[in-house]
Amino acid sequence: MEYDVAAIEVLEGREAVRKWPEMWIGSVGERGVLQMVWEAVGRGVNQSLPGRGGTIAVTLTRDGGVRVAVDGPGCLFETTGDAGGPASKRC
Repeated sequence: MEYDVAAIEVLEGREAVRKWPEMWIGSVGERGVLQMVWEAVGRGVNQSLPGRGGTIAVTLTRDGGVRVAVDGPGCLFETTGDAGGPASKRC
């Protein structure tokens, strides 16, 4: 099998994370889930400290999943780079 420039596929936005999650979180197992929970909770805390949010709820679901809900403003994104993809402006 030969690998060359024709084999390169540019993925954008959420599709890149869906197709190759281990590139973004390091693992698709328990460690990866824990990392994602810490990231979501940490961002919620960072928004709450300056008064932009107030509630962070972490729920363990019956099917083994985790739901993190934050009432802050979320992350702002703007287009940047050669591919025109999103980049975090403020979080």
